[in-house]
Amino acid sequence: MIKQKLTLLAVIVATFVGMSAANASSYHQKAVGTWLVTVEFPEGGPPPFKEFLVFNAGGTLTETNTTLHANSALNPASPLPLNGSMGSGAWKRIGKGAVKFTFIKLVFSANGVHEGYLRVSGKARIHGNHWTGEASTELLFGTDLDNPLSVIPFGTAPSSGNRIKP
Repeated sequence: MIKQKLTLLAVIVATFVGMSAANASSYHQKAVGTWLVTVEFPEGGPPPFKEFLVFNAGGTLTETNTTLHANSALNPASPLPLNGSMGSGAWKRIGKGAVKFTFIKLVFSANGVHEGYLRVSGKARIHGNHWTGEASTELLFGTDLDNPLSVIPFGTAPSSGNRIKP
């Protein structure tokens, strides 16, 4: 009889712990996935652009956009004659439905010389499959990320978008 009660208690505890872990995992996972986001600078800034943000379960982040990419220097409408890599970075949950993130892109001149980095840091709120956020951007010239020769801040821009669903 005692063995049966202990077995039942063990099953209840394991079920509760499993449910708690699953809930914590799904709570953390709300950001995980691929998001198509529109970034819109305030009046007088660059035109709006599209961006893919991929939040991975391990806390890493990958980004690409329609403004600074491998061929952006070829675009005559581009504000700067620069090319950029995909962005790589990290993210973490900072509250219910909220995340903060930072990613960095390598920046190259039109002829392929590494000129510096673009660093983007922001926060976002996630409501189901919808994203609203805000991020600040700065261009760091020089090849030493920790000690750039100069920094050009671009200010803060709001963004909104949706999760890509299967």
